[in-house]
Amino acid sequence: MAIDNEDAVGLFDKALYAIGKDFHGLKIAELGNQFVKGWGAGRTSAKRLFVLTGAEHISFDINGRDGANKVDLGEPIENPEWYEHFDIVTNYGTSEH
Repeated sequence: MAIDNEDAVGLFDKALYAIGKDFHGLKIAELGNQFVKGWGAGRTSAKRLFVLTGAEHISFDINGRDGANKVDLGEPIENPEWYEHFDIVTNYGTSEH
């Protein structure tokens, strides 16, 4: 699934600006392995887009593609290393499942 507009990425950027943060060093957890469009990068994985900004990005998806941690999001993620590790968690399209 892809978000075929820049609204989500643009909104994310505006939210960071509003709180005085940028992407460099930001720790992002993505639920799912989504493709987005934004910042002139064309259609690409959210992981690739956010890594290009300098963010630390970890994605979780049962498909395990594009560097995603192979995790069933219907089950608890049992990794204490990730507890309270992330600055932001995104979900661009797993809720409908």
